[in-house]
Amino acid sequence: MKHVEVVLGTQESVNASRLTMPCAASYACMRYSLPDYYTSATNKGINSISSLISTELKQEEVAKLSSSGYICIVPSIIKGFVPFSSRSLYPKTSIYSKPHYLRSIYFDVDRIVSYFEPYIGESFSLMTIQSLLSQIKSFLDKLLDKHPIYKNITLEIMDYGEEYLKLSSSFELYGEIESVRSSFEYVPTNEVVITWQ
Repeated sequence: MKHVEVVLGTQESVNASRLTMPCAASYACMRYSLPDYYTSATNKGINSISSLISTELKQEEVAKLSSSGYICIVPSIIKGFVPFSSRSLYPKTSIYSKPHYLRSIYFDVDRIVSYFEPYIGESFSLMTIQSLLSQIKSFLDKLLDKHPIYKNITLEIMDYGEEYLKLSSSFELYGEIESVRSSFEYVPTNEVVITWQ
């Protein structure tokens, strides 16, 4: 629920079968047309809103609602209607605001998962685990060699048993303090489940 934004306001509907509609859809269209996730939508014009149907909020009410995390749509002389205060989805300094990093990591995590696929449906043994880990570590060593953004990649066994194997990976990036962690849970009779931490 980290990125839920509650938008207050009702506008005239562009759909003839409805008289009014919430401002949330118009806000969302404007929000996701911004160039990146850390750009604030505060005071950005929402072109698809031509008038508000609800009672105009007082400045104190807008300030109180905004400080509680609500996004209030208010009139602007120059821009029409704007969000009074809108937080960015990620801080600019967060690694999650850099989709090119995440895209590369997600792609490589999928490549790691592909090493599990030949073993799905096979009996589970210590030799299976050793073979799997050997293949994945070999792949990670090759991946890390001369990779432009990966500083280090670690792989750990979090837990294992006769029926499952759970691994954790961590991607450290050049010039970044944060690292991206994921875990894989392998059950031989099922599929590989990826979770992001």
